[in-house]
Amino acid sequence: DLFSELNGLSKRGQWAQMAELIHDDMLDAFAVRGEPEDIPRKVMDRYGDLVTRVSVYAPYRISRERWKKVLEAFRAG
Repeated sequence: DLFSELNGLSKRGQWAQMAELIHDDMLDAFAVRGEPEDIPRKVMDRYGDLVTRVSVYAPYRISRERWKKVLEAFRAG
């Protein structure tokens, strides 16, 4: 239902206003969110064997050691 409004806002570069219209339940329909250590379990719970590739958006710095733990959890499946 928001497509037309979001499309118009994007064309005007009003990204902050777009974000205000997206609620958590909408975001959860398209993304898996949580602390990095929780993501592997959440992805597997949601998608199971269907996942062969994952893309991560983390708008913050994270240590190599923490990423290593996340990747190990994905590998463990």
